[in-house]
Amino acid sequence: MALVVAFGVTISQAKEEKGSGRGMYTAKEVDSMKLADGTTVRNTHDNGFITGNEPGNPFDGTCHDCFATEILAADGSMIQRKGHCVGFDPNGSTWTISFGEGKPGHWTIIGATGKYKGMEGGGTFDLKQRWPDGRYFITWDGTWEKK
Repeated sequence: MALVVAFGVTISQAKEEKGSGRGMYTAKEVDSMKLADGTTVRNTHDNGFITGNEPGNPFDGTCHDCFATEILAADGSMIQRKGHCVGFDPNGSTWTISFGEGKPGHWTIIGATGKYKGMEGGGTFDLKQRWPDGRYFITWDGTWEKK
């Protein structure tokens, strides 16, 4: 929504939007290093697809290209996972997030181009399933607005 005041100057009012959806990914190990204490540091490149639950959700139908660094305990369990993703819509507009896993994980928009330019926001995600071959499934929610 915009408000026009004297002399034709436009003042924009940002509107916060909410949304939720799912993400399906496949993680491929790029490299890893075992440390003296038995932990492993592993870098992954994840490719996936995002859906949105609401009509008009701007992230619905976008592809995601993610890079993560994981720290694994000696038994293979996850200690920490952080990284960033670039989302691509079919017309070439992009949005970039940083993320950190937890219970739940969190994400923050850190950059955007095209129709996403000026977008700020973030939210949470929850790992629902992880398969041994690197595939995983999340649900997500968040809020965003264009400034």
